[in-house]
Amino acid sequence: MKDLPALLGLIFFVFCMDGLRFFGLQYVGSSYAALLSTLSPFIAAFLSYWLYNEAITWKKIAAFCLGVLAVLPLIIKNLQTCSTCSQLELALGYSALLISTIGVVVRSYFLKDLVDKRNYTISFILGLTFLATGFICLVISLVSETWNPIPAHNLSTVIPLVIFLLLFYSLMAQPLYAHLMKKYPITLVTFFILTTPVITALINWAFYGVTVGWPFGFSCALLGVAFVIFNHK
Repeated sequence: MKDLPALLGLIFFVFCMDGLRFFGLQYVGSSYAALLSTLSPFIAAFLSYWLYNEAITWKKIAAFCLGVLAVLPLIIKNLQTCSTCSQLELALGYSALLISTIGVVVRSYFLKDLVDKRNYTISFILGLTFLATGFICLVISLVSETWNPIPAHNLSTVIPLVIFLLLFYSLMAQPLYAHLMKKYPITLVTFFILTTPVITALINWAFYGVTVGWPFGFSCALLGVAFVIFNHK
């Protein structure tokens, strides 16, 4: 029972961060959202410095600045040219996604602490957070949406996507991420988030015919350089 406040706090934290992510994705394209998430390794490094007094050098600070410069022009251009929503909505979307990205890294430290220092298993923590946050979302859905019989219309599309998310994200990706995070430093694990915007852009192109243009690829390459500088000994 002594760990109950920590577990309840983690559940509430995950619920809020996922809620902010879904809010942001209403206004920001998935490729740009994925590009923003690549700031995670830098955020993890600064949190490690703050929480565990891990060394942070001027080289890492310079790499962080380069990473921000890689992402910022695309965000500004997107704010200026977006025609599907207002600039305020887009700015709120990016803000929500940035807070969610920071929250995901903070959650990683919570999870690592519960597993390494309090001897909880990864499967228990993930299962608890998935079930609890899912239950909260269902209650909110029952109160705010029309169930007739469920709040979804295109079931032929919804059901396969839900099954895919359950199998790939909940049962494969998240447990693997948590296992790697237990075995390796968080800054190293988050380094591989660099592949996320590239994969997202390829999926959007293959399934939806959406292209992002050469500036997006240039930003990814610049982020790659920043990561190399950041992790160079």
